[in-house]
Amino acid sequence: MNAFVEQRDDIEHFHYYRARLLRGTGQSTLYHQFLAENIVIDLRLHDDITRARNHGTGFRVKQSKLPELFHEIQEL
Repeated sequence: MNAFVEQRDDIEHFHYYRARLLRGTGQSTLYHQFLAENIVIDLRLHDDITRARNHGTGFRVKQSKLPELFHEIQEL
């Protein structure tokens, strides 16, 4: 967890205490992360009963695996 969360009058407030700058990835790195199942494809489709709508393809990565996708990690 990288933030403290506080509820005030039905509104969530976040205080972030950690930030990282992640840079540099490559085709080979991404390929191996797909094979390791650290990246999954999310097909965001919505059925509006009368027709299906495509809201785009997304990619999901567990927060704990995110640093494995990048060559350079800098704490800010």
